[in-house]
Amino acid sequence: MAKKVMVKKVPNKSLEDLPEGHHLFVECPLPDGAVSGHIGQLAGISPGEIWLEDAAFVGHTGRRYKFLAGELDEHAEIEPLPDRSIIRLPRWGALVTDWPFEIPRAPNK
Repeated sequence: MAKKVMVKKVPNKSLEDLPEGHHLFVECPLPDGAVSGHIGQLAGISPGEIWLEDAAFVGHTGRRYKFLAGELDEHAEIEPLPDRSIIRLPRWGALVTDWPFEIPRAPNK
């Protein structure tokens, strides 16, 4: 199970109201119908993008309800991006979920 970290809960707020550094899980639709997922710290936003820092690519969540509870089962695939790198994700169609856990900094497989 992922270790919980102290993240300020900000219920029912828009992205614009979240503080930098807030941990998020962002899922973005791809043209082929698949979804790309990333966990990271909010580094900024623009009208068309969400910027995550110290992010990790989520290749597969395993059982979704367990993943969102911080439990990474044997099917979950997490691949961290290099430290301090920023990834820019499209806002259009993105599903954004609070991630109240540590951001993985090592591959889990």
